[in-house]
Amino acid sequence: RIRIATAERVQAHVDRNVARKLTPAECSEKKKRKLFHDSNCLDTVVSVYKINDQVCPQNRFKIDINAQQNHLTGCLVLFAGFSVVVVEGGSKSIKREVWRNQALPSFLSTAV
Repeated sequence: RIRIATAERVQAHVDRNVARKLTPAECSEKKKRKLFHDSNCLDTVVSVYKINDQVCPQNRFKIDINAQQNHLTGCLVLFAGFSVVVVEGGSKSIKREVWRNQALPSFLSTAV
């Protein structure tokens, strides 16, 4: 009797979750809305990063792709001994820059 009641509660819980689940398109739209349409902050944030070593083409590609995915704009300035990355975009997108920690782990210094 108790097991039957417990099973019914579990099944009701699963049914509610399935009914509430977003479709893949709705999930994608929600993620974009949360990242790129921040109603609290309408400012554009600019970050400047100094890279102490030359940027190889593979890392330049990673920087470019991650900037496109996070709707960021900016430029990469190459010098003889170091490089500078200037990035602008929404505050959440700047915080979410994947390449800051993965693509250039040993070269990237902190934001200026």
